[in-house]
Amino acid sequence: MSYIVENPFGSKNRTMLKLQLKRMGRWTRQLARVMAVAALFSLGGCTGGQDSAGSGEQQLDGWDLAVKYRFNESRRWFQNAVAAAEGEGHSRRRMRYGEALALVNAIPKTGGNIDRADGIFEELSQGPEEDALTPRAMYHRGRIQQIHLREPDLGK
Repeated sequence: MSYIVENPFGSKNRTMLKLQLKRMGRWTRQLARVMAVAALFSLGGCTGGQDSAGSGEQQLDGWDLAVKYRFNESRRWFQNAVAAAEGEGHSRRRMRYGEALALVNAIPKTGGNIDRADGIFEELSQGPEEDALTPRAMYHRGRIQQIHLREPDLGK
């Protein structure tokens, strides 16, 4: 299994990184989780906490919760945000994307969560081509097909 990883430091380091990933074959699930968190962070949804009304506590949004590996809380936050969102705008699509990512990473992994996430990614992949979420949703659908929905060949 080979991963294509963007590496800004040149082709020599990219080759070395590919070799390291190949050697880490048994760690692919952990690597997939780290890559998912990196994808969450790269989306730009992490806006930092805001103080609630004078209490000094930090209110975390769904992206912040996901970056802190609190995927079940993140999923609930995104579900509430989707319910509160009006219409079918980009903001609602972004919240659905976050909900699907949280479902894929939620512990324990269940077939129901994976199927719901796949359904959300399928819905998002039907969006306009100029929307940045469309190719991301297609990518995550492919990863779900590759990792979660593939039946193992026990005959080998």
